[in-house]
Parts: sequence; C-alpha cells; structure tokens
Amino acid sequence: MPAANNNPAALPPPSTFDIIPPLHTTLSRLLLSDSATSPTSPSSNGNRGPLSPKDLAAAVSEVRARIARARNIIAGMQDSDRTIEDQKEEIRELKAVLEKIGKPEVL
Repeated sequence: MPAANNNPAALPPPSTFDIIPPLHTTLSRLLLSDSATSPTSPSSNGNRGPLSPKDLAAAVSEVRARIARARNIIAGMQDSDRTIEDQKEEIRELKAVLEKIGKPEVL
C-alpha cells in the first residue's frame, strides 16, 4: 500500500483551480455585446468592454490555459492514477488495522 501524502503544503494554491471569475467576466462581456450598452460606456466588469461573439475563442484562452495548468498539476500529484477500487481496497485494509488495534469505527 503506497504511503499517503498528508502534507497540505504540497498542494498548489486554490487560485490554480479557480476558473469561475475569468469565465464569468468573459461571459459578462459577451452579454454586454447583446445589450443596449454602448462600447464607450464604463462596464461593471472592469475596464473591458463588450465582447463580440467572433472574438469569444480568443477571449477564453486564459480560461483554457488555467484548465490546462490545473490538469497538469493534478496529473503530477501522487496517486492521481489510482482507481476507485484501489482506494476502496486501501480503506478496507485501514479498517482492518483499526479493528486489530481496537479503535472504534471511524470510516
């Protein structure tokens, strides 16, 4: 059974996996292009104005890059390739150890 990585410092910062704010900003800009807002008026989502649907692919490149970085980080994490069955087997083994040492059911 492989040793578990209990070091939370080994995890990347939460912002690594935070794709919702940039996605929200991009979608808000896309919705602005459909509204009556003129391109010169200030927007509520920063300094960026309305986004044309034809420019959407380029605008979401930041979100795609974040997703790719997060996937690479997860793929490199210890035991990320373990199946659910592998994890269930480890849980069974740990429960058996707990029973042997007389600990109450915790899992």
